[in-house]
Amino acid sequence: MAAQKVISITEVTLPEGKAFGWQPVVKDGQVVALENPRFGRFERVAFVNTETGDFLYDGIRKLDGPVQEDGHATPGAIMAVVEEKEDGLYLHCQKEIRPIIFDHVKGIQGVEVLGFAGGFSKRGQKPSQAALEELLEEQGVLVNESSVELIGYASDNRATTETCIEVYLGTFRRQTEARVGEHEIILKTLPVRVDEFKPGLDGIVNSAYAMIVSHLGLVRSK
Repeated sequence: MAAQKVISITEVTLPEGKAFGWQPVVKDGQVVALENPRFGRFERVAFVNTETGDFLYDGIRKLDGPVQEDGHATPGAIMAVVEEKEDGLYLHCQKEIRPIIFDHVKGIQGVEVLGFAGGFSKRGQKPSQAALEELLEEQGVLVNESSVELIGYASDNRATTETCIEVYLGTFRRQTEARVGEHEIILKTLPVRVDEFKPGLDGIVNSAYAMIVSHLGLVRSK
């Protein structure tokens, strides 16, 4: 599978006739948002005084996922799988490339992370179903569906991201063949013992891991 490199779109020659996903939304001659029906919307928003309605400052709001009729994006979904083995509890993980993350300490654009299966919910789809589909696609893992439960949800960025990501946990049933999407770079899938999992540069994964260990009662004062 070919690697991906991320650079500014101003540095590339765009192919003629190609339809690009992100398109500007224009109002009164100004670009007020960028929208992609598959992935969501970045829009300029105003913060106003709740009592007077006066403008305070502007910012960017990220709707992370397909935007629904109510104006909000579908929630994202993560499916974490736990399996009990002789030497403890294991989480089914995947090593993958995140080309957009910049490691400012090492000066590297694009990093390898250890994480869990997940993705966007489609319009009208339950996040729990999206989580199961992503797990099967990315890891080829089936869970005992009666064990699946929502253990938490959170935004990936409190300052800009409106949309929350739901985190589900279920028990391992069996392994099948993964069918990874063409734009995903998953290097390897593997079980990792829960106490040996090392949080990395993907904040979404770190948040999910915190929810998992808390839900499993693995957090102690000493």
